[in-house]
Amino acid sequence: MNKRTILLSTIMIALVFTFSIPTATAVIADIQINETYTIAADSNYTTYFGSTGAEDATKIAFDREGNTLLIGQSQSDDMPTTTGVIQETRSGGDEPFIAKFSPAGDLIFCTYLGGSSYEHITSVNTDSDNNILVSGHTQSTNFPVSVDAYQDAFGGGGDGFIAKISPDGSELIYSTYFGGTSEEWIYGMEVDASDNYLFSGFTSSDGLATAGAYQTTRGGLQDAFVAKLSANGASLNFLSYFGGSGGDRAWTMTVDGSYNFVISGVTQSSDLPGVAGSFQETYGGGTDGYIAKISSSGASLIFASYYGGDDEDMGLGVDVDSEGNIILGGCVQSENIPTLNAMNTSYNGGAYDIFAAKFDSTGTAIFSTYLGGEQTDRSWDLRVDNNDDIILVGRSISSNYPTTVDAIQPEKRNNYDVVVTKIASDGQSIIKSTFFGGRSEDIGEGIAVDGEGRVVISGRTSSSDLNITDGAYQPAKAGLADVFVCHTAFDTPIGSINTEPTSTPTTSLTDIPLDPTVLLLAGVGAAAVIIVILIVMKKK
Repeated sequence: MNKRTILLSTIMIALVFTFSIPTATAVIADIQINETYTIAADSNYTTYFGSTGAEDATKIAFDREGNTLLIGQSQSDDMPTTTGVIQETRSGGDEPFIAKFSPAGDLIFCTYLGGSSYEHITSVNTDSDNNILVSGHTQSTNFPVSVDAYQDAFGGGGDGFIAKISPDGSELIYSTYFGGTSEEWIYGMEVDASDNYLFSGFTSSDGLATAGAYQTTRGGLQDAFVAKLSANGASLNFLSYFGGSGGDRAWTMTVDGSYNFVISGVTQSSDLPGVAGSFQETYGGGTDGYIAKISSSGASLIFASYYGGDDEDMGLGVDVDSEGNIILGGCVQSENIPTLNAMNTSYNGGAYDIFAAKFDSTGTAIFSTYLGGEQTDRSWDLRVDNNDDIILVGRSISSNYPTTVDAIQPEKRNNYDVVVTKIASDGQSIIKSTFFGGRSEDIGEGIAVDGEGRVVISGRTSSSDLNITDGAYQPAKAGLADVFVCHTAFDTPIGSINTEPTSTPTTSLTDIPLDPTVLLLAGVGAAAVIIVILIVMKKK
């Protein structure tokens, strides 16, 4: 072997050593020639889901086996329903759909559920047998109900509905209308230890409350309500109205460890009950958000508080952490909401800001803060994770919406992008925050968190260039607007992060930000190459 060959071999070995450092390899191996940064891992995926019409997602949940349950509405006759499900074809109107995905992103089943008129599906959960529970609103006189339904006929105006579906989607175990002669919506549903149905919403009907309820008569044009239906669906254990002389709606609900109801939404009542001595005792104006806790029996109001200023404000997401604290989130237009221990005390701009607030189990406020950028920001849902940190999902048109250095997508790509933000449990800092979207409009509408900290978000997208993972169930947008599902370990982002396309299919390594450790090790390797070259040349 001559000296030239030895020299070239030595240089190649040194270069291999230089770029075989594990940290550097992880970065460089993830770079595609179209400037797509792919961070892949097992059991994590992002996919479109939809068909030739328009679809919208409402909520998402994990079942007891780690599968993802997705609900929404479809205007398509050709949704990818699976053989043997309860309803393979669309009956008409905006039709609800229920879909289940495996942890790897495979479609287990998809079914329609609806009648010939308008429906809107609003909540999804599971019982102790992993049956799927859904609720919502129907205007159909032929909505599919079971023979043992609590209410087998349409009441009028628009009724709520409750349905229980087998884990494989093949059997409608139970289904019922729920409502009076006017309008009802059910916006949240949980189960207790005996699988009784605990649900809430709002109604314009009189005569629904049961004896012994906290509030037995409707106070205004619309009232919120909480109710309990027996596990077999045969009897209504109780129903209590909640509201003042104006209009009151419950748009979100959860339960605490004692199965007390925690509800929020909007109110136009200046005489909302139970607010004396609360965080905010007086009605701010416009529409206020509120927070209320009602006992598991429906017989007493534990606390209530307004939440809002002099403009339009609304509570859209609520959850309870491991210590029984209540976390409330939503949207505000008011520049004078009551803040406390806030990381952001001022309204940021645009038509709406996001807010987050935390109360202890008695209703005492722990913090209240604005969140957003200089344009419109909205949050539609939130959950607490296994560390009691708070994760909100929504949308933003603010270029300066706060994102973190480890964001999945640090910059907005178009007018509306999804935003996902994790706030520390004490409300004093943002742990992680990211955009997610393509070159058209994208909205984050649902979020769920499992016991391992995995997060799944869903929403609606008009973008044909979303960050879809390899092998996704549906890699391309099918219609005017599709649903998306993004399943991720949020602290270690999973998915594809697309940057703007370049005119040539090349990637410059000089344009790629590397970890300082990588740069140091690469520098050491490069120095080793130079030293070897000098030694060999000197010997030559």
